[in-house]
Amino acid sequence: AVATFVLFRFAGLGFNLVTLSGLALSIGLAVDNAIVLFENVAHRARGIGSAGRRNLRTIAAAREVLFPLLAGTATTAVVMTPFLYLEGELRDVYAPFVLSVVLSLVASLGVALTVVPAATAWALAGGGARSAGKRRLERGFDRLLRAVLRRPIVPILASAVLLGASLWVFAEKVPKGSIFAPQADTKLRVSLGFPPGTDLAHADNLLRRFEDRVLGHEFYRNDWISSVDVLVRADLATLTVDFPVAVARTLAPISLQEELTQVAATIAGADVSVSGSGPGFQRARSFVSPSYLLRVTGPEYERVRDLSFAIAERLRREPRVRDVDPNGSGLFVEDARELVIRPDREALARVGLTATDLVRTLRPAVADELDSRRLSGPDGELRARVRFTGGETLDVADLRALRVPIPRGPSVAVADVAAIEERALPGEIRRRDQRYERSISFDYRGPRRVGDRFTRSIVENTELPTGYLLEDGLGLFLTRTERRDLNLSIALAVGLVALVSAALFESVSLALIATLCIPLAFVGIPFVFWLSGETFDRTAYVGLILLAGIAVNNALLLVHRAGHLRRRGASRRDAARRATVERVRPVLLTTATSVAGLVPLVWQGGGTGAGTWRAFALAGIAGLSAAALFTLLVIPCLFVPLARFRGGRPRGRPGAIANVPPTLPRLNLPSTKGVAR
Repeated sequence: AVATFVLFRFAGLGFNLVTLSGLALSIGLAVDNAIVLFENVAHRARGIGSAGRRNLRTIAAAREVLFPLLAGTATTAVVMTPFLYLEGELRDVYAPFVLSVVLSLVASLGVALTVVPAATAWALAGGGARSAGKRRLERGFDRLLRAVLRRPIVPILASAVLLGASLWVFAEKVPKGSIFAPQADTKLRVSLGFPPGTDLAHADNLLRRFEDRVLGHEFYRNDWISSVDVLVRADLATLTVDFPVAVARTLAPISLQEELTQVAATIAGADVSVSGSGPGFQRARSFVSPSYLLRVTGPEYERVRDLSFAIAERLRREPRVRDVDPNGSGLFVEDARELVIRPDREALARVGLTATDLVRTLRPAVADELDSRRLSGPDGELRARVRFTGGETLDVADLRALRVPIPRGPSVAVADVAAIEERALPGEIRRRDQRYERSISFDYRGPRRVGDRFTRSIVENTELPTGYLLEDGLGLFLTRTERRDLNLSIALAVGLVALVSAALFESVSLALIATLCIPLAFVGIPFVFWLSGETFDRTAYVGLILLAGIAVNNALLLVHRAGHLRRRGASRRDAARRATVERVRPVLLTTATSVAGLVPLVWQGGGTGAGTWRAFALAGIAGLSAAALFTLLVIPCLFVPLARFRGGRPRGRPGAIANVPPTLPRLNLPSTKGVAR
């Protein structure tokens, strides 16, 4: 930790939520290098009584894993390079996170290469044999590996099938791209807004209608509601209903929302809102109609408007789409509406009226005030306004029923001489970087996952003129630029890992074997997200990038050891088996510590900002677990047919490796020739 803080100081990093999350992840990864080094030193130097020989064995054991440890840290460090080419928010958020992880791993490598060998040699001074549990683990795994290596093509084909299945699950079953972390709690909220000066008792009485309905409901009696919170102020009154996690998966939240919406229809004199949030209203198992928003942008306002209307007309033809509004204004902007009056001049002429007579009748009804003036009174001046009686509550039907007087004859209804309709307008005009923006809102009747897929297909398959763009208006999906940047970052990370591996082994075939662990690590990720119902968001993509550098570490150790044994004369099959048996315990331990460091990020509580790294942690846990499994069972099978070495046949006799001691440093001793006894 001290070394990490020193590196933070030189790198100019501070402590914030992003860097602290990186340190939380590094807690599990930081001990991996120490575990590998300790295991190898203990394996080579255990049971040696002489301090000098034990120290020599310790140095040799440390040198044996030096290059794999350096390569493992380098692969994790190089995956940070793609983040330097990200743009905007992605770079601002994730670059400090990855940098904090890399600095922690560099510090852990320095500690592992200096402190751990000395501490291990001191701890082994008392001797001692390997534990019985470790011997049983190695013997049992050796028998399993012998059976697997008899037919290496079987696990190779099985892993290829699993990889193909995982890609299909990822493309068809996993929801992707949401930037909003799922909320931990399912809440139903009723909000009443009042004009200034409203009596507090009046506000409380109106909200009590909703509260009485909830407290008298069978859901409350059956403990399907965990709490009911009420807040009443002169200008605002809210009722919040919390549902337990088990109830959130049922239709109870949606059913209660519909009942409270019916109560809201009976409230007058207040702005009423009934809204739900959390998994009970957002998950795919709830057949609630989620709202979606598409945004059209372009340089000309009229052209943007026409394109919005065309897309809205296309949406109306879809059987599951409802409430299409080409004037959608976003989440927090009220929709504006206007009255359109079209006089029927022929009908007006038949009754002896003109458009001016029609306007003279309608103006008092739609005007905010007819006249205003200041009057003098005993208490000073007062401002008096003259308004149309009931003008605040008139709707389109009332306007159509107004009577227009005729000079000679009975009056006539407005509906007989004019057409009146209410038309929606955008609640705002938005222009960003000299480009106009217009939104299209709609509801999708079906599961959220299907609605997301439908909306994404509309965005990706709609062709617009050059200079105009259709994108997700709520930020539910990654933009094309963000998706391109992330995919490029993943590809670049894999390529850099392959280059580092090739530099370590000086062999393309061995580097290929180790790098193949990266796509195999991906196998477990889609199934975890599919079964858990989590959304594969931006943080999960970042998890894939880091996984490319971390998952390959164990494969580097295994392939490096197998290549060393092969060069000393062992057959490919025997080298793969012996190297895997020797590395099985470090692989399992390092995977366990890395997964343990990610678990707190999965189970963090709710609240603002909670769950930000949940998808990242799930991707890391699934990927590291799959990487460990395939490293131990599939990488040895790939080593048998793919391993190639330069320089002809390996040195030594086949099978002679069984009794070859580990490589020791060469000692320059004085010659004893001619020395008398």
